[in-house]
Amino acid sequence: MKIINLIAILLSILIASHATIACQTSYDCPGQYCVFTPKGSLCTGLGNLNTLCSTYPISGGVYFQGPPCGYNLTCKPHPRESCYSSCQV
Repeated sequence: MKIINLIAILLSILIASHATIACQTSYDCPGQYCVFTPKGSLCTGLGNLNTLCSTYPISGGVYFQGPPCGYNLTCKPHPRESCYSSCQV
């Protein structure tokens, strides 16, 4: 029984660490975006951006970091401001 619990714990750690890949900019995430959330940074695909933006309140500090004028979707961490397209220089 202890072995099964140990395996479950190791699997959960592995899954959790895979889900929160630390990144600084989207250059660290080939073909993806670097997303900063209250739970840390992670790499994610375009399909998850709106989901993540609605999951965390904007005032909670969700911020999508894209390369300058490359991936151009940014979600600012200010209240009453939602995801929008912009070209950050």
